[in-house]
Amino acid sequence: MDSPKNLSVPLRVTATAEDVPQLDRVDVAPHDLNKSKRSGPCLKCQLRNWPCSRELGYITPCDVCYWDPGFEEIEYDRDASQCDHPGELTIDLDPAFEKVMQVHHGNWALQFRGTVLRIEFNYAKLGDDVFAKHAMADLDFFIYAKDESEPVKPMDVYDVYYRIPDGERPVKLKACQAFLDQFSTLDRRWGGLYDSLTEEMIAHAAEYQKHISLLDNCPLDQDETWIILLALRCLIASHDLSQLNDMISRDFTTGTIFDQFDDGNFEIYQECKLRNVWRAATYSLDPMVSLSVCDYGEWRYGESPMEDLNPESTMCSLLKRTFNAAESLLLHGRPKDWPTVFYTLYLLQMVHWDLSTCGDWTSAISSITDAVQKALQKLTQLYLLCCGDLHPFSENLDIDWYSLLVGSEEHPIYTEHYSFQHSGWSDYLFDLDDDVPIIECSSEFLKYLDSYTFGFTI
Repeated sequence: MDSPKNLSVPLRVTATAEDVPQLDRVDVAPHDLNKSKRSGPCLKCQLRNWPCSRELGYITPCDVCYWDPGFEEIEYDRDASQCDHPGELTIDLDPAFEKVMQVHHGNWALQFRGTVLRIEFNYAKLGDDVFAKHAMADLDFFIYAKDESEPVKPMDVYDVYYRIPDGERPVKLKACQAFLDQFSTLDRRWGGLYDSLTEEMIAHAAEYQKHISLLDNCPLDQDETWIILLALRCLIASHDLSQLNDMISRDFTTGTIFDQFDDGNFEIYQECKLRNVWRAATYSLDPMVSLSVCDYGEWRYGESPMEDLNPESTMCSLLKRTFNAAESLLLHGRPKDWPTVFYTLYLLQMVHWDLSTCGDWTSAISSITDAVQKALQKLTQLYLLCCGDLHPFSENLDIDWYSLLVGSEEHPIYTEHYSFQHSGWSDYLFDLDDDVPIIECSSEFLKYLDSYTFGFTI
């Protein structure tokens, strides 16, 4: 069987300095000396095992990226290609969250012109049984911490969830499995929110995460092993904010939400309710929502906003961990990680959509939306550079060749899920009257990925 001509990462070769392009170039003064001084090769040189000129001085981009942004015959994003070091995907996320603080799960504070908008979501007002059956809870709510010094302190109402014995708490395996089980019943939690294809993709992603976490994935660290779970946690957080957008759009027609608060004591309130949506036995649990505005000083110094939330569980931290884990997975150069990264890209694209809907009522989240979009673009570039034409949006994806690369006889799950990811695209192409689209850059890939997250219905 012939190997695809554009496959590069699995067939790594160690190059010498003579192999690196040595052409005349016009050097550009480094725009960020701190960034350009970072040691080690850039991403492209690291993937090729090539010497990188960035290790020798301050010049960015390096010679390889300056003259040859693409891999071999594929030149994805020649104009947009970056010469980045590992870990630089997420440099914009911390500044983006400067005015948005996640106080607790379902509790947010947005700064604007010296005031703070406090947002509180509560899905537990209809009782523990309704919550357990119809709410979507974060991983922290599956963890029962007996030691009060630990950062995770679930509310009493969430103690109906898994309690982990002391000896198993470091691994948190049972809690992770219970958290992932929620996504097999999306129709009774987020019913009517997504197309059936989207619900199926999310459920498959969660199931895939459960399986691969049990395999021997040395040398992966915890975030690399549980990357899909991290992305799903991001989706739960972004879902709350998108729910708020639906509520605001019903109440206001013009201006930002801050324009509606002339009196700092004024509150907007929505009752918690369980709705039966358009499909039979399909439900959506609307949270109780409370919005209020107060002076920044009163809010910041009148309480300790982060004392009850594990810093590693904030949306900012989860996004950074997810993007960085996806990047490091790709740098391992293992084709069996590609289905994992595709699921991660899929879920992060859904997170980006949720955040983008918030622009109708506040500008405070727009910087987060932009930072996530930028990180998505760069991660997609790296993904396409790694897998060449072996990605689910390739019309001629050779699953047989991919199965040989990953050794599917021992672990067929990698091939099964990559084939499933491709099947949605194949069905879309079958119904397409126009010419078959050819994915030539990350922007085109993300465009179709966005459509994929809605079941190709938009």
